[in-house]
Amino acid sequence: DFQQLKDRAMKSLLQMKRAGGLDRLAQEMASEKVSSRSRMPPKERVLRSLLEMKRSGELELLAQEMSDTQAKLEENALQLREISARMRRGSLDAKRSGELERIAGEMEQVLENKMQTIRERAR
Repeated sequence: DFQQLKDRAMKSLLQMKRAGGLDRLAQEMASEKVSSRSRMPPKERVLRSLLEMKRSGELELLAQEMSDTQAKLEENALQLREISARMRRGSLDAKRSGELERIAGEMEQVLENKMQTIRERAR
């Protein structure tokens, strides 16, 4: 009973394929799918798009790209933390040795000289 139905369905599909009806039916279904999508709610359209991306392998590719980018960002963050720690240590060492005060004094002297020059020109 079921086998007869299956055989008839196969014969019908073969006849449609030979007559070009199967291709036409596929095109009609595709055009109906496109027109029905525009009437779908946005959430359902997004879910269908995700499902299509999953089927095509595009979703896995996107996930891999995101994973690679995440790894690069974590590597950059680690490098920035190391640079920050080195700068902090360098600043502390410079403060302890009195180098910061010496640099500040030099800068103060340079600014004082420039201010003096500007005052003289203004007169």
